[in-house]
Amino acid sequence: MDHALKTLAFLLLTAFLAGCSLPQVTIHEDPLSPAEHLTLGLAALQRGDPARAADECEDAGDEPGALTCRADALYLQGDKDRAEKTYRKALKRNPDDATALNNLAWLLFEADRNLDEAEKLAARAVSLAPKERAADYADTLNRIRTLRAARALSGDRR
Repeated sequence: MDHALKTLAFLLLTAFLAGCSLPQVTIHEDPLSPAEHLTLGLAALQRGDPARAADECEDAGDEPGALTCRADALYLQGDKDRAEKTYRKALKRNPDDATALNNLAWLLFEADRNLDEAEKLAARAVSLAPKERAADYADTLNRIRTLRAARALSGDRR
């Protein structure tokens, strides 16, 4: 009987210890490529979900398109300072990114500062615009020029 109790105690202890093993940490590889994250980020922007877009564009890396996507998401979330920095970072990597040029110009126009720079950015965006975006980029440039002309007529030197 003593032997049976020892065996039972041993089995119970073994079962208990097996259940108390240390947790295992598993690191999963991201199954999506940066391009796939960028596609998801752009889709989230289209759906009006800038928080999801920011996450996906963050996962897309630091290529210019991903940076522009991230900046757009930040802008839509109201974080204009970080959006401006991110647009500028995108433009350092690709000075011909018409979307970043236009959107930074719009941000500056909306903030009513650096309108000289905003006009130059918008003019460059118009010159590089893909056909389907040309009217939108021209609208940004026209609004900046209209504001600057109105200020010049009124003697406002802002």
